[in-house]
Amino acid sequence: VGMSTIMAFGDIVDSGDYPYTVKLADYSEDFSYLLMQVDTEIYKEHKDTCSYEDLAYLIGQIGLYYQMFTVEEDNKCEVILASAKTGKVVYSNTYTY
Repeated sequence: VGMSTIMAFGDIVDSGDYPYTVKLADYSEDFSYLLMQVDTEIYKEHKDTCSYEDLAYLIGQIGLYYQMFTVEEDNKCEVILASAKTGKVVYSNTYTY
């Protein structure tokens, strides 16, 4: 399941749905923490396509999906979107179910 989850993150980048660069930078083994780097300069040009909130939600759902099979309780996924250039956090949220 872990490799499938990593591949799902790759699919987000390769799908062409997002006109800006986003990549998985760091994560915890149980996917309760995900740090994604975003090219914020390109994003600003296309911000009407997908908000940071929508992007983080999608990423958080992938992390929670992984946990359905691996974590018995307290399923949560903290998603942090940070500027790839500066490292500054541009959006973060914790998703639960």
